[in-house]
Amino acid sequence: MILPTRPLLNRLITSTSSSGIQTLTIDHPYSSLTSQILTQLHNSVTTSTAKCIVIKSSNPKIFCSGHDLKECNPQTPKCDLHSLFRLCNQTMLTIQNSPIPCISSVSGLATGAGLQIVLSSHLTVADEEARFQTPGVNLGLFCSTPSVPLLHSVERKWAYEMLLTGDIFGVDDAFRWGLVNRVSSDLELDTQMLADKIVSKSFEAIRIGLEGIKYREGLSVEEEYEFAGKVMVDNMFEYDAKEGISSFIEKRKPNWK
Repeated sequence: MILPTRPLLNRLITSTSSSGIQTLTIDHPYSSLTSQILTQLHNSVTTSTAKCIVIKSSNPKIFCSGHDLKECNPQTPKCDLHSLFRLCNQTMLTIQNSPIPCISSVSGLATGAGLQIVLSSHLTVADEEARFQTPGVNLGLFCSTPSVPLLHSVERKWAYEMLLTGDIFGVDDAFRWGLVNRVSSDLELDTQMLADKIVSKSFEAIRIGLEGIKYREGLSVEEEYEFAGKVMVDNMFEYDAKEGISSFIEKRKPNWK
């Protein structure tokens, strides 16, 4: 479902597409996650027809600074805050559950709900200046919503250190903890290379696989294996699987659908 939007004065998520890759750029002076940006991000991912999505920022020093405190503070009506967090949660789940691989390309600071984007993406490439933080305790407000994907993404001790101290952690810690996949000295090039590699694969297989992972959540290991086996059998009869197996046997490059 595409979320309803108010008339937009300007696009705060800019979108460009090339060779099956859609790049969504947070175009805001402080890279804050306003409700308008969240809505645009959600709708952009939901309606994408790309084979890979890259999420980045136009600000090289801030990937995303989290919620805009002008709309997220104790003076905001409680009903509006509930709506804002529902929108944020829905946007993060849309990224996480997308059948299109999503890559966060991180330069500078990713904090609070900005870190949630990183954690919700399938893959993350970060430059050497990237930094990560859950700053809520510094403001008397525990980062409860960022804690959800954080505790699913990294070892609990590291997650609790971030959540309980509110400290800023560098990219070396993030890589060691498994929060990012690659640390790059040329962020744009390495992000492009990773996206190109994904686009070169069978999108049909990737879509089936990612959707299958989504539906396995909450199952026991035995149930997961049973479900995954059925998905693989169904996948085997799709065009790309037949083409991929044939091309391997015939020692030629596959021609994906």
